[in-house]
Amino acid sequence: MEWQKPALARIAAKMPSIVLEEPHDSILNELEYNSVIRQEYAHSVGPSDYTGTSNIFLSAIQVVSKHRAHLTKHISLRGSEIRHLSPGQIMFLLTMHDMESMRSAAGLPSSLVFYFTNSSLNGHYGLSVCMDSIAEKVC
Repeated sequence: MEWQKPALARIAAKMPSIVLEEPHDSILNELEYNSVIRQEYAHSVGPSDYTGTSNIFLSAIQVVSKHRAHLTKHISLRGSEIRHLSPGQIMFLLTMHDMESMRSAAGLPSSLVFYFTNSSLNGHYGLSVCMDSIAEKVC
């Protein structure tokens, strides 16, 4: 599986920014209700867990906890802010970290600017400080 990391780095280097530069007031709602993000959580819950709604709920909580812990490993000083983020925001930050780490390793950190020009993202304090910590780590 050694071929995956270079392949993903090439994809990341050529991929457009995941955040639009212009202000987009509904971006936080899109993070929360995006069908792709929701589907990711549905697939994270294994088929054996679909025996009852309480099992699905518990498995979803475990997946969210796992993603929170993974994000906290990357930006450990922001644990208190991470605790208050929604699952969509956590997925967004993990994606931002992975994409921008690969772009920075390829010598292309210029897309970081787009995250901070979007007023909708900057309006949420917890999300904004986590984005800032990721940007500091990546550069």
